Amino acid sequence: MNPYYTIFLLLFLIVLAVVFVRYVQNTVDREFRHLARAVSDEEFRRAEIARMDKLLAPVLPLPDDVRPLPGKQRVRGGVVPPVLLALRVILLWGGGSVPRDKQIWYYGGMLTLVLAAGIMLLTMRRRRWSRTARYLLFRADLKRLDNDRAGSAADLRSLLRLTPWDDSAWAELSDDLAALGQLQGAIDAMEQASRLDPAYDEYRMITASLAIRANLLDAAREAIRKWTELDNVPQGDPRLAIYTAALQLAEGHRDDALAEIRKVLLGHETGDLDFLDDDQALAGVRDLLPGRE
Repeated sequence: MNPYYTIFLLLFLIVLAVVFVRYVQNTVDREFRHLARAVSDEEFRRAEIARMDKLLAPVLPLPDDVRPLPGKQRVRGGVVPPVLLALRVILLWGGGSVPRDKQIWYYGGMLTLVLAAGIMLLTMRRRRWSRTARYLLFRADLKRLDNDRAGSAADLRSLLRLTPWDDSAWAELSDDLAALGQLQGAIDAMEQASRLDPAYDEYRMITASLAIRANLLDAAREAIRKWTELDNVPQGDPRLAIYTAALQLAEGHRDDALAEIRKVLLGHETGDLDFLDDDQALAGVRDLLPGRE
């Protein structure tokens, strides 16, 4: 391969990559700006929901044979092996007739072509569903702002058919289901989020909270146990002690709960425990804390 062609191809791919990244960045930034405006502007929010309805109408409901979009692991599994195979073929048979001083250009150019072709094919095949997934997530966020939790949950369920590897989407679905009173479904969704990101302690905390609210005390105890085993949980984390106290109260062990609360109060002012005000599962604990209504 002529070295000038290779240089031209590399420059072309770099320019193409820059343009693509800027396009994606501008698109995401625009959606964030629209979402920020939708928080306070109800008329704009309704207009954006109507716009998403129109954009999604041709593709919803999703067909039964729709396949998930590739996450990082799927991309590695779907792109890397064919590229390695192509590289092996190039090394074994492709460069024998190329002069030694030009082989680096030949191999570099051929590998670049293989990578570019693979990425372009993957992008072309999945572009429609990638756009659909982005619209579904955006509409779910808008519906949540509009207090339409059922609509948000429906959009997230459709989204998760395309992106089942997205732990944050599972967590948002859990939040919607909990708001609708479907606590078992919320626990199942949060467990799926935890499986996808087992190191994130917030997922274990929310699972424990949901299980306490649903009076599923074995599930709450298991969530707290897994929470304590995480490496990134600091010693003396007040949240862990508070949720342990909430579980003990639900089990009828008031004295044990008081002992846990006293441990927290030794190292923290009650003003540091603002998370208590946001969780229904901690109502009993709030009543035991001095100085809190």
